[in-house]
Amino acid sequence: MLSTNWKNIRAEVSVKENIFASFLAEHGDPRRKGGGRDLLMNTTLQNYTGLLQRCPELEVLQARIKLVLAESNP
Repeated sequence: MLSTNWKNIRAEVSVKENIFASFLAEHGDPRRKGGGRDLLMNTTLQNYTGLLQRCPELEVLQARIKLVLAESNP
């Protein structure tokens, strides 16, 4: 789990450098390509519902994609 709340993460200008780098160093795997980002993403996606609850922008994007797909495939 990240050491700060989602509101602070969303307000951060340099999330990759100031928040995610230390998270990756602590929870990733430096032996893997990308430092283990793939493992972290897979773990996150296993609780996709929780991700949507914490990131309302992602939920809005998902709804927009579903709408576009429904309109283009009647």
